[in-house]
Amino acid sequence: MRLCGTRLIVVAMLAVAAGCRSGTSGSNTQGGAVLTRPDVLLVTIDTLRAGRIGSYGYAAPATPAIDGLARRGIRFETALVHAPLTGPSHASILTGQTPLGHGFRNNSGFVLTPQARTAAEDFRQAGYRTAAFVSGFPLDRRFGFDR
Repeated sequence: MRLCGTRLIVVAMLAVAAGCRSGTSGSNTQGGAVLTRPDVLLVTIDTLRAGRIGSYGYAAPATPAIDGLARRGIRFETALVHAPLTGPSHASILTGQTPLGHGFRNNSGFVLTPQARTAAEDFRQAGYRTAAFVSGFPLDRRFGFDR
């Protein structure tokens, strides 16, 4: 997974947190055995520098919730970006493609095409319940991020 950038547009503590909490997202059975799935949480925060997050070394207790997620989940040391803009960066995070692949090139005027399959669609197909809580305009549903 790739995110973040020169302006550190998204310090996504990709708290892609396998086991972010003690429970599991659900279970299936296969051949009589119960299979459990880890909970997965993707947190992206626009224009937040890693240097201001406790789990990345900031001494002040400014981010206790994020630090707690980082302790219980997976915290990435390195983040890369394909574009230093919120929309195209999130399109890359969610599709695993570069802007050339998903076609989303700027924060306005582009829509994530239905042909660009997202991680949320893959999770939903695997039986997960998915949701998004978005406050940033570049990630508005009108740009195709509601899938």
